[in-house]
Amino acid sequence: MSSTIATATAAGDDKFSRLPEIAKPVSYDIRLTPCLKTFKCKGNETIVVDVTTSTDFLKLHSSEIDINSIQVKLADGSELKGVTFELDRKWMTLTIIFPQKIETQKVNLLIDFVAEHNNKMRGFYQSVYKGNDGTEKKLVKLFL
Repeated sequence: MSSTIATATAAGDDKFSRLPEIAKPVSYDIRLTPCLKTFKCKGNETIVVDVTTSTDFLKLHSSEIDINSIQVKLADGSELKGVTFELDRKWMTLTIIFPQKIETQKVNLLIDFVAEHNNKMRGFYQSVYKGNDGTEKKLVKLFL
């Protein structure tokens, strides 16, 4: 699997656009393992997506995560090989690129990632505060 992280946009991509209406999410199964010492979080998710138009890509929202791997399982249970992806940090999108078009069907996207807890009030938020007894406390929250 190969990946690209877009740090600059090509001509014409410098404008906001909505996600294409070629697929709809059906369900999300997200598992997170936060570490309060490093403020990093390991995660994996399975997204069931109903692909409503024949396509060779899917585009999702993605903010401040590093993708380790992506697997695509088709409706017949087979894994789609040769999948690549591009992260666009400016527009906070993840484009999953298939080696060929797939027909309308439900697919499972299995995404393994790492994220850093930040203090920007979006994504994985972290905060340090003092409790009533004066001891330092740590808090993490997920903003969806």
